[in-house]
Amino acid sequence: MDSAGSNHFQASATPASIGVGQTETVEITPISTLQPGSTYNYTVTVTSQGQSEVLSGSFIVAEAPRYELTLSPVKNNVSLTPIELTATEPFTAAIFIDENGNYHPIPVVRDPNSNTVTIYGTASGTYMLVNYENTLTDVDNHWASNAIQNLSNRLILQGNANGEYKPENSISRSEVAAIVVRALGLTQGEAEQNFTDVPADRWDAEVVEIAAAFGLINGYSDGSFHPTASITREDAMVIIARVANMLNLSANVNESALAGFSDSDQISGYAKNAVALAVSLGIVNGNSNGTLAPKAELSRAEFAVIIERLLGLAGLID
Repeated sequence: MDSAGSNHFQASATPASIGVGQTETVEITPISTLQPGSTYNYTVTVTSQGQSEVLSGSFIVAEAPRYELTLSPVKNNVSLTPIELTATEPFTAAIFIDENGNYHPIPVVRDPNSNTVTIYGTASGTYMLVNYENTLTDVDNHWASNAIQNLSNRLILQGNANGEYKPENSISRSEVAAIVVRALGLTQGEAEQNFTDVPADRWDAEVVEIAAAFGLINGYSDGSFHPTASITREDAMVIIARVANMLNLSANVNESALAGFSDSDQISGYAKNAVALAVSLGIVNGNSNGTLAPKAELSRAEFAVIIERLLGLAGLID
């Protein structure tokens, strides 16, 4: 992380239902030191490559925070609870810190006309605003650079150990699961079954379980998930349609929306409604040659653009 300023806060909201096969009461309770209208001063020491820098600043807790609750009926009941606060320090992302100290990006929207920030939490705990500038080395001149840079600064996208995003590489099934989970700020969920090829010590075990718990991904009949396999464009659209439904995004969907694409007859029957929804919402526009290429592998760049559009439609990104 190149630079960071942190805003810790907790707030109050109506209990939500989260979980698979059970109801878990989630209560976000205010801490006494952060009363509405009070100023919170913070100091953070950032250490990188042996160099330390002390950063300090402050933010004012919103005078009248709004706590609203919207339940989206999917396999789990999940609530993206808007919490409004005032932030005076620069930031690019909001994160939730779980009980194990792991961070999870969550949706955050800035009011362009004020210092008001709305974050969307799904669980009780500590939240932070962080200022992060990615160091990806291979996207500056890419056609999807803006989307990749934006989502990377929000900690939704990640590069490899060499600082590369590899935008033209095919995206894997696990990478799709990870990006969707990060984009929505999903932090917990228990799947009904564990995939045989995603053991607990894999990097993607948690995100795959969360995505499966919320009904966003499925495995195969033999109990496997094929985490490293590339995903086709039509299969990615099926996942995107589930996310859109989860976020209550709607459109007048008719398979006639696909008539303008010369290869629409190549879309699998199970994916037609999902692809039609993605096209109707404007999330997918097709290729310049008038095709959808449903059986082609989806690239990492293409998925970045799709996710940014989806978040924009849902009002979860500014």
